[in-house]
Amino acid sequence: MEYSCIELNNLPDEILLHIFQNLNNIELLYSFHGINQRLNQIVHDRSFTTHLTFAKWSSNHFFDLLSSDMMLNRFCLQILPSIHENIQRLDLDSSSMEDVLRVANYPNLHTLGLYNIDEKSAECLTDKTLSSIFTKQIKTLFITIYNNDDDHKAMTLSVAKICDKIFNVFTGLTTFVLNESWYKTRVQLTFDNPFFPNIRCSTLLKLIVSVKIFDDC
Repeated sequence: MEYSCIELNNLPDEILLHIFQNLNNIELLYSFHGINQRLNQIVHDRSFTTHLTFAKWSSNHFFDLLSSDMMLNRFCLQILPSIHENIQRLDLDSSSMEDVLRVANYPNLHTLGLYNIDEKSAECLTDKTLSSIFTKQIKTLFITIYNNDDDHKAMTLSVAKICDKIFNVFTGLTTFVLNESWYKTRVQLTFDNPFFPNIRCSTLLKLIVSVKIFDDC
């Protein structure tokens, strides 16, 4: 890495930017943050730091790119506090979302993706230390819900509880995107479903839901 960095330092900024634009933002920050002041200035550019995706789609589910403690600690202790003001969107897996959201203030964060959410991980949404981000800043929310319960009624109730919690917490939400990453987590949503009568969001302008069959009409 030392020789590679020396060679990179010999390249003009325009060439480095062109090279780095072809790399994954997470890998770029993890590999080059903290090496020297010049590389820091380049990799901290807004083109690499406004949208960070820590959850990656694979086959039939999302997995956490921060599953390694070493990687999680490096981002939470060193990288994110250095770029927190640039970040406008975060995509997070449920297993690391609390660590990432707690580590810094994100004054420009307006879009959030939360993946593999279940009832337990959804509890952190009510955390008072995070409430200002959720209630005042987040306008667009993407979620996938993880539920491997074979009981369809229990699964539907779980989805209803999570959605109810989301709409009570994200009071400024204008766009809500609900995707199910696995066919087993799909639930039947009907207009007369007893589990969903009280779920309301007065600010919501756009609702996007993946639908396999629509036959209520």
